[in-house]
Amino acid sequence: MARLARLSLDDADIEAFGRDLSAILRHVATIQAIDPGDAPPFLRPGDGTARAGDLAADLPHPGMLAEDLLALAPQADGAFIAVPKVLGS
Repeated sequence: MARLARLSLDDADIEAFGRDLSAILRHVATIQAIDPGDAPPFLRPGDGTARAGDLAADLPHPGMLAEDLLALAPQADGAFIAVPKVLGS
């Protein structure tokens, strides 16, 4: 494999990596031998399994007025919130 990957490894490295690869392959074989039986699949975010009752309602609400937002800002510049310059000039 080292030759196929065009890695230059000495004999000690090849032996160590060979042992590591063998251990990984044994672990994979152990996992593949597991019979999940009737276990349900895991739920993952975005897999479309969420039910309508599981999610909060996405309802519109009034936004904040620009004047109120600017009053909360530490510093304003006209109709904008003033922030320190973070990028080059």
